[in-house]
Amino acid sequence: MASEKWQEYVKEAKRLRIPVRSLLYHKKKIMKKIKGPASIPLPRRPELFPNKPKSAMQIFTAEKKKEIESIAEIGSMWTELDPEEKARYNELAQKEFQEFDRDMREFKQSDDGKSYFRDLRSAQRRRRILGARLKYLTDMPKKPRAAVVVWMKEKAPQVKRENPDAKGFELRKTFLTNGVNWMSPSVILTRQVQTRSGKNLRKL
Repeated sequence: MASEKWQEYVKEAKRLRIPVRSLLYHKKKIMKKIKGPASIPLPRRPELFPNKPKSAMQIFTAEKKKEIESIAEIGSMWTELDPEEKARYNELAQKEFQEFDRDMREFKQSDDGKSYFRDLRSAQRRRRILGARLKYLTDMPKKPRAAVVVWMKEKAPQVKRENPDAKGFELRKTFLTNGVNWMSPSVILTRQVQTRSGKNLRKL
Protein backbone atom coordinates (compact mmCIF):
# COMPACT_ATOMS: atom_id res chain seq x y z
CA MET A 1 0.00 0.00 0.00
CA ALA A 2 1.37 3.43 -0.95
CA SER A 3 2.50 5.66 1.90
CA GLU A 4 0.51 8.76 2.84
CA LYS A 5 3.41 10.97 1.73
CA TRP A 6 3.49 9.37 -1.72
CA GLN A 7 -0.30 9.73 -2.04
CA GLU A 8 0.00 13.44 -1.21
CA TYR A 9 2.78 13.73 -3.81
CA VAL A 10 0.64 12.11 -6.51
CA LYS A 11 -2.36 14.26 -5.57
CA GLU A 12 -0.28 17.46 -5.84
CA ALA A 13 1.14 16.42 -9.21
CA LYS A 14 -2.35 15.79 -10.57
CA ARG A 15 -3.59 19.11 -9.18
CA LEU A 16 -0.82 20.93 -11.05
CA ARG A 17 -1.48 18.83 -14.18
CA ILE A 18 2.12 17.62 -14.23
CA PRO A 19 3.29 14.03 -14.85
CA VAL A 20 3.87 12.42 -11.47
CA ARG A 21 7.51 11.47 -11.93
CA SER A 22 8.51 14.74 -13.61
CA LEU A 23 7.70 16.60 -10.39
CA LEU A 24 11.12 15.57 -9.12
CA TYR A 25 13.04 16.09 -12.36
CA HIS A 26 11.80 19.60 -13.17
CA LYS A 27 11.97 21.25 -9.77
CA LYS A 28 12.56 24.82 -11.00
CA LYS A 29 9.64 24.66 -13.41
CA ILE A 30 7.37 23.20 -10.73
CA MET A 31 8.32 25.81 -8.14
CA LYS A 32 7.66 28.57 -10.67
CA LYS A 33 4.21 27.15 -11.36
CA ILE A 34 3.44 26.64 -7.69
CA LYS A 35 4.25 30.27 -6.89
CA GLY A 36 2.12 31.71 -9.71
CA PRO A 37 -1.62 32.47 -9.64
CA ALA A 38 -2.30 29.22 -11.51
CA SER A 39 -1.18 27.34 -8.38
CA ILE A 40 -4.56 28.25 -6.86
CA PRO A 41 -6.97 25.70 -8.38
CA LEU A 42 -10.39 26.67 -9.68
CA PRO A 43 -13.34 24.57 -8.51
CA ARG A 44 -14.36 21.70 -10.76
CA ARG A 45 -17.52 22.29 -12.74
CA PRO A 46 -20.49 20.24 -11.52
CA GLU A 47 -22.00 17.65 -13.85
CA LEU A 48 -25.10 19.82 -14.28
CA PHE A 49 -23.09 22.81 -15.52
CA PRO A 50 -24.61 23.85 -18.91
CA ASN A 51 -22.52 23.15 -22.00
CA LYS A 52 -21.22 26.20 -23.85
CA PRO A 53 -23.28 26.88 -27.00
CA LYS A 54 -21.63 26.39 -30.39
CA SER A 55 -21.20 29.21 -32.89
CA ALA A 56 -22.74 29.07 -36.36
CA MET A 57 -19.41 28.00 -37.87
CA GLN A 58 -18.92 25.31 -35.21
CA ILE A 59 -22.36 23.87 -35.97
CA PHE A 60 -21.52 23.89 -39.69
CA THR A 61 -18.12 22.25 -39.08
CA ALA A 62 -19.59 19.51 -36.88
CA GLU A 63 -22.16 18.76 -39.57
CA LYS A 64 -19.66 18.63 -42.44
CA LYS A 65 -17.05 16.58 -40.53
CA LYS A 66 -19.32 13.58 -41.00
CA GLU A 67 -18.53 13.78 -44.72
CA ILE A 68 -15.23 15.72 -44.98
CA GLU A 69 -12.09 15.20 -42.85
CA SER A 70 -10.13 18.30 -43.90
CA ILE A 71 -10.80 21.21 -41.55
CA ALA A 72 -9.20 23.60 -44.05
CA GLU A 73 -11.64 22.49 -46.73
CA ILE A 74 -14.59 22.90 -44.39
CA GLY A 75 -13.33 26.40 -43.53
CA SER A 76 -13.25 27.30 -47.21
CA MET A 77 -16.76 25.94 -47.66
CA TRP A 78 -17.98 28.13 -44.80
CA THR A 79 -16.34 31.21 -46.32
CA GLU A 80 -18.00 30.53 -49.67
CA LEU A 81 -21.38 29.65 -48.18
CA ASP A 82 -24.23 31.82 -49.51
CA PRO A 83 -25.88 34.30 -47.09
CA GLU A 84 -29.16 32.38 -46.86
CA GLU A 85 -27.40 29.20 -45.71
CA LYS A 86 -25.27 31.13 -43.23
CA ALA A 87 -28.43 32.74 -41.86
CA ARG A 88 -29.82 29.27 -41.19
CA TYR A 89 -26.76 28.28 -39.16
CA ASN A 90 -26.85 31.63 -37.35
CA GLU A 91 -30.43 30.86 -36.31
CA LEU A 92 -29.37 27.45 -35.01
CA ALA A 93 -26.55 29.08 -33.05
CA GLN A 94 -28.93 31.69 -31.64
CA LYS A 95 -31.29 28.94 -30.53
CA GLU A 96 -28.46 27.10 -28.77
CA PHE A 97 -27.43 30.31 -27.02
CA GLN A 98 -30.99 30.93 -25.79
CA GLU A 99 -31.17 27.39 -24.41
CA PHE A 100 -27.79 27.84 -22.76
CA ASP A 101 -28.86 31.17 -21.26
CA ARG A 102 -32.01 29.61 -19.83
CA ASP A 103 -30.15 26.58 -18.44
CA MET A 104 -27.47 28.81 -16.92
CA ARG A 105 -30.02 30.97 -15.09
CA GLU A 106 -31.60 27.82 -13.65
CA PHE A 107 -28.18 26.44 -12.72
CA LYS A 108 -27.20 29.63 -10.89
CA GLN A 109 -30.34 29.36 -8.78
CA SER A 110 -29.63 25.75 -7.80
CA ASP A 111 -27.65 24.76 -4.70
CA ASP A 112 -24.85 23.31 -6.84
CA GLY A 113 -24.69 26.48 -8.91
CA LYS A 114 -24.59 28.82 -5.91
CA SER A 115 -21.85 26.74 -4.29
CA TYR A 116 -19.80 26.54 -7.52
CA PHE A 117 -19.90 30.27 -8.31
CA ARG A 118 -19.14 31.17 -4.68
CA ASP A 119 -16.04 28.97 -4.75
CA LEU A 120 -15.12 30.28 -8.21
CA ARG A 121 -15.26 33.93 -7.09
CA SER A 122 -13.16 33.10 -4.04
CA ALA A 123 -10.48 31.31 -6.11
CA GLN A 124 -10.38 34.06 -8.73
CA ARG A 125 -10.00 36.70 -6.04
CA ARG A 126 -7.10 34.81 -4.47
CA ARG A 127 -5.48 34.49 -7.92
CA ARG A 128 -5.77 38.23 -8.50
CA ILE A 129 -4.26 38.99 -5.11
CA LEU A 130 -1.37 36.57 -5.64
CA GLY A 131 -0.77 37.90 -9.15
CA ALA A 132 -0.66 41.48 -7.86
CA ARG A 133 1.78 40.52 -5.10
CA LEU A 134 4.11 38.79 -7.54
CA LYS A 135 3.96 41.75 -9.93
CA TYR A 136 4.12 44.74 -7.60
CA LEU A 137 5.50 43.48 -4.28
CA THR A 138 8.63 41.67 -5.40
CA ASP A 139 10.74 43.72 -2.96
CA MET A 140 8.33 43.24 -0.07
CA PRO A 141 10.22 42.63 3.23
CA LYS A 142 10.22 39.05 4.40
CA LYS A 143 8.79 38.08 7.76
CA PRO A 144 11.64 37.65 10.30
CA ARG A 145 12.44 34.20 11.59
CA ALA A 146 11.20 33.10 14.97
CA ALA A 147 13.63 33.12 17.86
CA VAL A 148 13.84 29.32 17.95
CA VAL A 149 14.76 29.25 14.25
CA VAL A 150 17.52 31.82 14.80
CA TRP A 151 18.87 29.77 17.68
CA MET A 152 18.80 26.49 15.76
CA LYS A 153 20.64 28.07 12.82
CA GLU A 154 23.38 29.29 15.15
CA LYS A 155 23.70 25.86 16.76
CA ALA A 156 23.53 23.91 13.47
CA PRO A 157 27.33 24.00 12.72
CA GLN A 158 28.08 22.62 16.17
CA VAL A 159 25.51 19.85 15.86
CA LYS A 160 26.78 18.94 12.37
CA ARG A 161 30.36 18.71 13.63
CA GLU A 162 29.27 16.41 16.44
CA ASN A 163 27.11 14.31 14.09
CA PRO A 164 28.88 14.33 10.67
CA ASP A 165 26.84 11.44 9.25
CA ALA A 166 23.43 12.85 10.22
CA LYS A 167 21.29 14.57 7.59
CA GLY A 168 17.98 16.40 7.40
CA PHE A 169 15.46 14.96 9.83
CA GLU A 170 18.25 13.17 11.69
CA LEU A 171 19.82 16.52 12.59
CA ARG A 172 16.48 17.83 13.76
CA LYS A 173 16.02 14.71 15.86
CA THR A 174 19.45 15.31 17.35
CA PHE A 175 18.40 18.82 18.36
CA LEU A 176 15.41 17.41 20.22
CA THR A 177 16.85 14.25 21.78
CA ASN A 178 20.48 14.91 22.69
CA GLY A 179 19.88 17.71 25.14
CA VAL A 180 20.22 20.35 22.43
CA ASN A 181 16.66 21.64 22.34
CA TRP A 182 14.86 24.93 22.69
CA MET A 183 13.88 24.34 26.31
CA SER A 184 17.42 23.67 27.53
CA PRO A 185 19.33 26.94 26.81
CA SER A 186 19.86 29.32 29.66
CA VAL A 187 17.41 32.16 30.17
CA ILE A 188 20.10 34.67 29.17
CA LEU A 189 20.80 32.97 25.80
CA THR A 190 17.10 32.67 25.06
CA ARG A 191 16.57 36.38 25.73
CA GLN A 192 19.51 37.30 23.50
CA VAL A 193 18.12 35.33 20.58
CA GLN A 194 14.61 36.67 21.10
CA THR A 195 16.00 40.20 21.17
CA ARG A 196 17.75 39.71 17.83
CA SER A 197 14.58 38.29 16.32
CA GLY A 198 12.59 41.20 17.73
CA LYS A 199 14.97 43.73 16.15
CA ASN A 200 14.44 42.11 12.78
CA LEU A 201 10.70 42.35 13.29
CA ARG A 202 10.85 46.06 14.07
CA LYS A 203 12.72 46.69 10.82
CA LEU A 204 9.54 45.78 8.96
